[in-house]
Amino acid sequence: MRLLLDTHIYLWAVTDSRKLSKHARKLITDADEVFVSSASIGEASIKVGLENAFLVNDHLSLPRTC
Repeated sequence: MRLLLDTHIYLWAVTDSRKLSKHARKLITDADEVFVSSASIGEASIKVGLENAFLVNDHLSLPRTC
């Protein structure tokens, strides 16, 4: 199975957020291929630029309000 993640799901997956359901996490980990659009990467970088998120040890961290 191939998946295309939207921005929020991508961010929740890479930050191991509790907002991502166990079912969604399993779908992502079991997928043959997982894709993220360049637009999602751009949105994540904007969040970092606006200080709505920050990088810690090369991982994106988000405040609890996101």
